[in-house]
Amino acid sequence: MKRLFQTLLILTIAGTAAVLCIGWQNPSTSHSMRIPIEAPAAYTWEQFQNFNNNKKWIEGYQTMEVVSGFPGQPGSKYRMYMEFNGSDLVLDQTLKAIDPGKQVVVDSESSLGVNTMVFTVHPMPDGTSEIEVYSRMLGGDAITCAVNKAMHKTIKAQEMANYIRFKDLVERKFAGH
Repeated sequence: MKRLFQTLLILTIAGTAAVLCIGWQNPSTSHSMRIPIEAPAAYTWEQFQNFNNNKKWIEGYQTMEVVSGFPGQPGSKYRMYMEFNGSDLVLDQTLKAIDPGKQVVVDSESSLGVNTMVFTVHPMPDGTSEIEVYSRMLGGDAITCAVNKAMHKTIKAQEMANYIRFKDLVERKFAGH
């Protein structure tokens, strides 16, 4: 029995050390995606800027409030409430930069760490548009980093599903426009 306890203790310590090393050695995760949209870039941008659409395309979205600053201006701060993987999640967001009609850069901080998201709308030669989304998550401590690494595929899949819903929303609205 003592030997079993010692073996379990050693495995627990080794496992914890491995998680901490993974977190320290690989503190960030990132991914990007490009999605074509059958609507002009100006219309796509307009729909992205309309916060009333968020509940229609962001899974788990509950509400968003302006915390400080002037909405749509760099430095303005927002708080988004949502559900993620069955738990309540609060995102404190700061609008870092905006190139109206083209690109927005937002930093978000939550219990999952710090995330920078760059959302770009590209006009296409045929009059349609394409969105490009780049997301980079920096974990906090080593354990958070390791958990984020383990969840990266889930987070990326959920973000992709959100942007596919956004694409569908924009195309439906544009078709009825």
